[in-house]
Amino acid sequence: EMTAFCGGDNIFLSGKDIADIGSGDGILSAGTFKSEKPRSLVGFDVQLTNIELLKKAMKDEGVDEEIPEGLSFQQSFETGIPAGDSSFDFVMSWSAFEHIRNPIQVLQEIRRVIKQDGVLFIQIWPLFHSQHGSHLWDWYPDGWAQHTKSFMEIEEKMNNSNLLHGDESNVAYMKSEYDTLNRLTIDDLQRALLTAGFSVEKVELQTDAFHVPRELQHYPLSKLAVSGVKLLATPMPVIEKNL
Repeated sequence: EMTAFCGGDNIFLSGKDIADIGSGDGILSAGTFKSEKPRSLVGFDVQLTNIELLKKAMKDEGVDEEIPEGLSFQQSFETGIPAGDSSFDFVMSWSAFEHIRNPIQVLQEIRRVIKQDGVLFIQIWPLFHSQHGSHLWDWYPDGWAQHTKSFMEIEEKMNNSNLLHGDESNVAYMKSEYDTLNRLTIDDLQRALLTAGFSVEKVELQTDAFHVPRELQHYPLSKLAVSGVKLLATPMPVIEKNL
């Protein structure tokens, strides 16, 4: 999806230096490195990627299970990226920004490490206010729990679910995922990008048909209807101040 979205604007990643912000388990970074053949790709995440688990996942996906030269992973800080100024031609972030506590500060760091002629790609799905924005589809397949249930109700349902028996670690992980959602809207994301010094160049919104619950009849449709977004942004020119 990212390749097609970028390729439509003649943005290709071969031979480029890439950063993946919020790389998680690293499988997307590995897949991008294999398919796009950049010069380098660094996956950054606040939780350092488990290389042994990544190798197993790569093997399961039919990818070489050795980490190729040029692909690496580093632990980042909540609002800091351990890389030099203007280090990357392309920065990508896939399904991570809905969990970032300080989007403006992270985007300012991205602005610092991206080259002036670089490109930023962001994908978010699902956005918090949309039907499945809670990420808890295993427990609430019809969605909207984030608007219609209290945290205590959600926690109780998860604790008493049959899903708990067999994979308690996944239940704990999904509780944490829900608890860290930042309620970002696409308008919030646009404001954060502008504040951090980016110009939004291309946008694709994701939406699906849905039934509006009675409890949400007065909730803005602009929030409920947008379930995801892909966008490209570029650094704004730096304005030199005369001393």
